[in-house]
Amino acid sequence: MHNGELDDDDLEPPVPSGLADLPEPLADLAMFLRIDEDLIAAAAQHSPRPAPRPSPAAHRDWIATLDTEEKDAILAQLLHDGDPQLLSGLRRRFLDTQPATGPATAPRTVAELRAAVPAQKALRTAREKQRAAEEHDRRVREAQEAQNRRLADLQHDPEAAWQRVGELMTRRGTRHYREVVRLLGDLAALADRDGTTDAFTERYARFIAVHRTKKALMRDLRTGSLDCAALIALTPAGE
Repeated sequence: MHNGELDDDDLEPPVPSGLADLPEPLADLAMFLRIDEDLIAAAAQHSPRPAPRPSPAAHRDWIATLDTEEKDAILAQLLHDGDPQLLSGLRRRFLDTQPATGPATAPRTVAELRAAVPAQKALRTAREKQRAAEEHDRRVREAQEAQNRRLADLQHDPEAAWQRVGELMTRRGTRHYREVVRLLGDLAALADRDGTTDAFTERYARFIAVHRTKKALMRDLRTGSLDCAALIALTPAGE
């Protein structure tokens, strides 16, 4: 249907139970076949809920209806070779005797099924945005908590952090820039918290004047991280 090989007035096939929650192998197969996930979700609207797991009593009651000779033969075969297909067949026979789990729904036409896809796409997109927002909030919260722990140590000797920045900037290469950005971000946050932003801004401007030709460093300072918004605001835009 997703390739347009069916007419609009064709009816959908019977919808299997559990279509709304495909096992991983089937989900991988659907992705391999490039079946639209929103189409699957639209089809799953008429998917019956999986039947609850039968109780041992229900199994015993059904087994009691089997002929003694048949039960003896089944048990002998299971003991002899543990045939999984035999066990699977028994389970199918048992399930076929169980009442339906819910009322059957009338099959939809292909046109009706296609018309349900946009709503499923909008719902999926909204859920993805919600998950992304929650993940961003979690990362921001964790970054802030980590920075608060660092600031508790930094407030006792902020000059040591400045000295560490100076020492790192004497090294060759760019691998140390991440630590430089973190230290400067912490110093900016500490200054903002303690009301000494003017002093930090002046010193940071001198740092920028010395190192502004280091394009990778300037990029990292402008990009920053979740816990150095105060630093990003003070970093000049790229040239």
